[in-house]
Amino acid sequence: MVDITVHLRVMSFNVRSAESADEGVYHWDRRKYPCVKMIREIKPDIIGFQETVESQIEYFQKSLTTYALYRIPKGLKQFANSIFYNQDKFELLEGGYRWFSLNTPTEPSPTYPDICNDGAYRTFMWVRLKEKRSGHTMWLFNTHLPWNPDKSNPNDAARKRCIEAIVRHAKKICPPEEMVFVVGDLNTAYSTEIGALSLTALTEWMTTSYEGVDPDYRDNYRSSNGFNDAAPYSNVRASIDHIFYRNVEPVRYRTIVSRSYGVPFISDHYPICFDCSFVAQVPAGNGLMSEMEGYTDHEDIAWK
Repeated sequence: MVDITVHLRVMSFNVRSAESADEGVYHWDRRKYPCVKMIREIKPDIIGFQETVESQIEYFQKSLTTYALYRIPKGLKQFANSIFYNQDKFELLEGGYRWFSLNTPTEPSPTYPDICNDGAYRTFMWVRLKEKRSGHTMWLFNTHLPWNPDKSNPNDAARKRCIEAIVRHAKKICPPEEMVFVVGDLNTAYSTEIGALSLTALTEWMTTSYEGVDPDYRDNYRSSNGFNDAAPYSNVRASIDHIFYRNVEPVRYRTIVSRSYGVPFISDHYPICFDCSFVAQVPAGNGLMSEMEGYTDHEDIAWK
């Protein structure tokens, strides 16, 4: 047997719902092709999308033919999460989803109404994928946590409970040696004490990607921009979009801030990307070995 290094690129992207009341260059009809153009350039292997309503899912399916979709079935009320993965590279082994509910997590439910005033039916979802060439398996969890513009009642306790629910379920179903990613718009940041406290369950079990990566291979942009040039972009610890990982080697973290895709902002959140790697053992001297030797699938693109 010989060791081969396999590279992965994971993306989290709050694409902003097509049902939002946006106008001009911020309207989904103006942003949708730039979003596709970005994905074709960056070439993530797995994408955890947030706020993808039906029309957006259909558009991405038609435009991103290399990718397969895992979704919560149509007709079930939820806050528009979806997962796309490179079907040439991965085989779907299983998937699932839960609502943030104490009593009915397998049924459409509002998020913890005893402590949350969000009113949305929020979920976390997951896939277990097999990397076809190495046979190694990995899990990706994707979510979008509560938010409240009323700063006197920001739903921090609800987010903490949501994060604890995700970690508890992941520990239950994921073998300890397998690769795990948790991605999403968590609507909380390390830049505040209460935000860091909300993230404790993830921090204790996993590593956040921008802290795991060598400082020379990460940027310092925050992920949310609000379609606003005046926002203070330079502070990654203020990011509310996150990628956490287990059992992979961190390589690079980037916030996709380029304006080269045709509109000033492809969303009110910048996509974030995490490059990582793992070592796979394969038999020496066969076709698989020659196919994988030197394989990275991630040319050193010019990040903008």
